[in-house]
Amino acid sequence: MSIATVNNYTRNIRVYFNYMYENRLIKINPVQKVKVIKTPRKVKGYLDDKEINNLFKCFDSSKFHEYRDYVITQLIFDTGMRCGECLMIRDETDINFSDRSIFLPAENTKGKKDRYVLFSQTMATELRRWLQYRDRYKDSEFCFCTTKGKNLEVRSFERKR
Repeated sequence: MSIATVNNYTRNIRVYFNYMYENRLIKINPVQKVKVIKTPRKVKGYLDDKEINNLFKCFDSSKFHEYRDYVITQLIFDTGMRCGECLMIRDETDINFSDRSIFLPAENTKGKKDRYVLFSQTMATELRRWLQYRDRYKDSEFCFCTTKGKNLEVRSFERKR
């Protein structure tokens, strides 16, 4: 039996005995001091250069949405930001090309704290190119918008990939 299975059984038994104890069906809670077993974290695998290159070759940059997704994926790899944070970037207020930084306001981050992420010179060139391309076709305050100019949602981005 795996540690996760044992912990799951332990939690279920604890809920049952806590219910019994709270409703005064038993006088002593026998599982009060029972602790869950700490599970070791699994190390995530890394992508090598060949796998990353194969990923980027999957995009067809001649289409608006494919080029947008290509730039989003590059930006996520370059900065390490979360997908939801990336999709909420407003180009006029959040991107600073002179410092090569992106401001992520607290309402868009997981930890609910303002923060900055830095991007490379290569990514700056790609972002400028994307913004020029996007401005020819769409008028939106968001850096990465849909073909209708609306904010791209995480589930829509993830569904396509």
